[in-house]
Formats: sequence, C-alpha cells, structure tokens
Amino acid sequence: MDRYRAEKPRGAVGGVLALVSRAAYAAAWAIVRFGRGVLITLSAIAACVGVAVIGATWEALRVIPDDARDLWNGRDRGSVTVLDRNGGVLGVRGDQFHPLSLQDAGDNLRQAVLSTEDRRFFWHLGVDPIGLARALMVNWRAGRTEQGGSSITQQVSKLAFLTNERRLGRKLREVPLSLALEWRFSKAEILEIYLNRAYLGAGNFGFRAAAKFYFEKEPRDLSRAEAALLAGLLRAPSKWSPLSDFGSAQDRARIVLDAMQDAGAITAEQRAADLLDLEKLRVPKIYEMASYFVDWADTQVPDGIWDHAEDVELVTTLDPAAQAYSEQAIANVFGSGLVTPRDYSAEAAVVVLGTDGSIRAMVGGRDYVESQYNRAAQSRRQLGSAFKPFVYAAALHHGVSPGGSVRDAPIRIGSWSPKNYAGRYRGTVPLTVALAKSSNVASVRLSQRVGVKNVVNTAARFGFSGVIPPYPSVALGVIETNPLEVASAYATIANGGALTPAFGVTEIRKRDGDVIWRRKAPPKRQAISSTDAGHLVRMMRSVVTQGTGRRANMGERAVAGKTGTTQDYKDAWFAGFTGNYVAVAWMGRDDSTSMNRITGGRVPAQIWRETMDPLHLYQPAVALNERSFGRTYSARDFGAGQRRATRRAKPAQTLVQRRDALRQLRSQSRPSWRTRRSSSIFQRFRNRRNRYGD
Repeated sequence: MDRYRAEKPRGAVGGVLALVSRAAYAAAWAIVRFGRGVLITLSAIAACVGVAVIGATWEALRVIPDDARDLWNGRDRGSVTVLDRNGGVLGVRGDQFHPLSLQDAGDNLRQAVLSTEDRRFFWHLGVDPIGLARALMVNWRAGRTEQGGSSITQQVSKLAFLTNERRLGRKLREVPLSLALEWRFSKAEILEIYLNRAYLGAGNFGFRAAAKFYFEKEPRDLSRAEAALLAGLLRAPSKWSPLSDFGSAQDRARIVLDAMQDAGAITAEQRAADLLDLEKLRVPKIYEMASYFVDWADTQVPDGIWDHAEDVELVTTLDPAAQAYSEQAIANVFGSGLVTPRDYSAEAAVVVLGTDGSIRAMVGGRDYVESQYNRAAQSRRQLGSAFKPFVYAAALHHGVSPGGSVRDAPIRIGSWSPKNYAGRYRGTVPLTVALAKSSNVASVRLSQRVGVKNVVNTAARFGFSGVIPPYPSVALGVIETNPLEVASAYATIANGGALTPAFGVTEIRKRDGDVIWRRKAPPKRQAISSTDAGHLVRMMRSVVTQGTGRRANMGERAVAGKTGTTQDYKDAWFAGFTGNYVAVAWMGRDDSTSMNRITGGRVPAQIWRETMDPLHLYQPAVALNERSFGRTYSARDFGAGQRRATRRAKPAQTLVQRRDALRQLRSQSRPSWRTRRSSSIFQRFRNRRNRYGD
C-alpha cells in the first residue's frame, strides 16, 4: 500500500507529460496541416496571379507596336514654327520634339538619367523590387521624395499607355505593360523611348528638344553639369524649371550629381569639378523676336489644320526690320524726357501694316517676359479723338462738302455738354481746321448733322468690331478697340476707302514643304467711296502739318493721321499712314488709371515717328491717295488768323445755321470801341492831335 502510494505521484507526472506531448503533437500536426493549407492557398493565389499577369502581358503585347520608334513621339499636338516674310524663324509654339538615338545621347546624359532614375535598368525584367526598396529607404531618411520607385520601363509604360493619376490600379497596370515592353524591345530601345518621350518643360518632349531649347546644344555636347540639370527635370519639370527658378534647378542638379557619384558613374573629384561648373551656369535666355506676334500667329491656325502631332510652318508677313524699329522706338521714347518717372510703369503698343493690310510689326507691350498680354491685339481701350476721322467719313459719305464748315462753339444735348480740350473755341471753322485742331464740339455737331446711327454704321463698315454705342458721345471715340483693329481701319482710308483687313499669315505648310493652306484675298468692298476717302486723307494731312499731330511730321514725306486722348489721360493714341505704311501707337496703363497729362500728340506721336523714320529711309516716296476739294489753307487758318478763314467759309446749309453763321460773321467784323481805340489809324490821329492841338 505504501509502495503504491509512493509510485502514484510519478504516474501522475507521467500522465501530465504524456498529455502535454500528445497536445504538442496534435498542435504541431495542426500547424503542419494549416501551413500546408496556407502554402497550397498561397501557391494557388500565386498561380492565379501569374496566370493573370501572363494573360495581361499577352494582351498588352497587342497594343505595343513592333517598332520602338513608333513610341518616340509623345506629343498631343505638333509644333508651329513661325517664319518671317524672309523665311527666318521668329519662334516656335506648341510641343517641340526632335528624335534622338541612343548613340547620339552622349555618355554624360545616359549616366545622369540612369543614375537618377534606374540604376539596375539593365538587370531587372521591367519591375525592380530591389530598386523600389532602396528608393523607399532613401526617401524615408531624407524626409522627402528624392528617388522614384518606378523603373524606366514602368515610366515608359506610363508615358506611352497610361495617365499620371496616383492610384493603385494604375500601378498594377504598369506591371504587365512593363513586362510586355521588355518582351518586345531590347533595353537600348526602351531607353531610347524614354529619352525621346519624357517631358522636360516649356513644351519640350525629349532630351534633344530640351538640350536645344535650354542650352542650344546637341545632347552629346552637354557637360555633366548641364546633363544633370536636364535629368533633374524628369521628376517635376515645372517645379525645377531653370526658366522660372534657376536656384531650385541647380539644387536638383546637385542631387543628380550625388546620385551619379553614389552609383559609381563619376568620382568624387569629378563631382567637385562638376559642382563648380554648375555654379557657372546662368539662367537660359530664351530670346525671340516678335514674341507677341508669334503668339498671335499661333492663334490664327485654323482648327484641324494638322493631324495628331503634325509639325507645321507658318509663313507670315512680319518684317524683322520694322519689328526692331518699333521695339527700339518704344525703348527710346520711354528713356527720354517725354515720359516722366510717374509714367514709367505705363505700357505701350505698336502695330505697323503695309498698305495692303499685311502686318509688318506688332509690339504688344514693353517687356514680353514680364507680361505676355498682347495689348496690340487683345486689349479693348477707348479710341478717343482718333475716332474722329470716321465721323468726318460719315459726314462726307452723307453729302457734307469737304470744303464746308462747322461751328466750333459750346453745345448742349440734353444734360450732356461736351467741351474742347483747354476750353477754347474758334467759332465757325472749315472742316479741315476742325479736324486738325481736334475740336470735340465740332465733331459732335457734325455727328448730329448726319445722324449718330449713320456714324455707327460707317464705323462698322470700316471693320470696327464689338458693340458701338449709338449715343452722341460716340463722336468723341468712346468705342473700345485695339491698335490692330485701328490700323486696319486707317489702312482702309489710305486705300481709297476699300476695306483692308489686317492679316499676318499667308501660308501654312508641313516641314517637308507640302502646302496645306494658303490665304485668299477677300472680295473687294468699299467702306466709303474713293472720292470721299481722298478728301478725308487731304483733311488728315493737316492734322500732321498744322494740327495736333505735328510731332509725327516726317518733313518731305507726306503723312496723314490723327491723335487721340481719352478722358483723364487714360489712353493716348496716334494713328497715321504714309504712301508706304500704316502705323498705330498707343500708350496707357493696364489698370486704366490716369497718366501724367500724356496726350496722343506727344508720346505716341513720337513713338510713331521714331518707328517710321528708319523704316522709310531707303523706301521710295509713294504719294498719298488724296484729292483736292478746291481750296487750300495757310498757317493763319489754323492759328490767330482763323477768323478770316471763317469769313471765307461757305455758309451752313439750313436757314437756322445760316442765320447763326451771319451773326457770327457780323460780330467778328464789327470791332469794339476798345479795338478801334488801339488800332493804328486811331493812334496816328491821336498823335496828330497831340502835335497840333496846343
């Protein structure tokens, strides 16, 4: 009994151990069975994923072309190369692309791209897990994104077939596409696609276009510093653009050089030398002549004129000499004493046309880099007194004699009472004198005589677009327009009243010379008769010779034109023409605030003159299309002797106007007692009385 009791505890321990061992065995067997199930499940999942990837890769092969060069051009639209009238390149708009082979890329560019984007490019099968893990570690340590996890093959698949959306679905679609690319093309061909298709800012697709644009070099001629700067644009071409933020572009290039050293592409000594070269680089200066005109010409291309990614050339009418003279004239005048420091912030615009309406020069502002807003073609500003020739054109068109007269005296129409500049009035004056002196009240009276609606209709026939208000104030130029439209209207006057729309593009052709569009001259249409236009030109000549536009006088070269100044000096204009060219100069502020008493006969007339003088230097003199209307005027007619001209003027047409004219003549011909007392005869009589009176 005691023995039994002594051995019982050992049996209990053994039982527990046996129970534990059986439980452990059961657990181990359960784990093995579960692991086998998991393994089978994972194997099944892997098999399904593999089959899916193989199927997706097989489907992706259907959309991938057989020739890698078919994927080089990644543009949505082609480029537009704008040529001047002599065939010179003015500028390029749209997306630029120049094909680049791997042999022509150069070692510096290849090493910079591979070191930064995909160091294991030649070792993986399209997707690089090791490179992805390394990029995650580098970015985690830096606290920012310095390396991308996508391989170059994945980036090519995204650029060629997918979008830039950051979603898991897009990343998953990259895998079969990348495998298909690796299956179809060699590594060298995939790298060529990437070097050609990558977007590098400023409308440049591919490294050859970017090298030409930023450094005016071929890719094989780039230094390591320049290649590093371009390779740095791959991640964020707008953020690290050397045009907008050159400092950030240099910082990004330093990271690229560090990556090149870390990858073993360059040594520490080479990196140090490259950093010095990088400091010596300067902001790329992208200069092109007539940038405003190039932008405008790009908008003139008809919709659908080219197919996808088609490169075309625009043959234009722009004259580089006229463009240079116009830009220099604005710079010279703003640097002279005519413009006070208060108005240095004002803007200016110039348009020069041939007499056929062809645009020879277009300056849309003082600095294209600071503002790309084209004031020559896009602005809408009040024309002021430069509209008055069209009031006189309406008067001539509706039967008013060019040798007739109009009363220059205060007038009231309802509650509106326009006034002349400086508040001076001349009484009844010839139409020529009224236009030359830019009389506001005379223009209003003339518009009332022929009818405001007739003035509006006449202006519309001259090509003024937009709504022209049929109010009495239209005679003072309250319509809104731009220099290009004004130049076209003045060209119509210069061409005998034949409508002369401005144009700048004559031909559109492919780069191989195949013409796909050519301008056709519009049918001839008269705004006013050639006779009335000739009389109007004769009247406008007096504006330059003896009126408000004398600063634009070109001596022996005949000039006709008109000044314009809007209320509170917000806009100043001079528009005029010779027998060779038509030009319009405008000055004002973009916010339409007042200038410091700048009138059209001052700064714009000077800009006009300094533009036209060198342009006519070697041009033969061409007579203006003017007509005489039977009388001539001397300097006295426009100055102190204008009263005598008034007495010689024909009386008004209506009885009321004739009566007013006679009263005016009588009051002018009857001198007052003060005038008689100060006359020479009265003085001689008084002297004689003093001599013999004692």
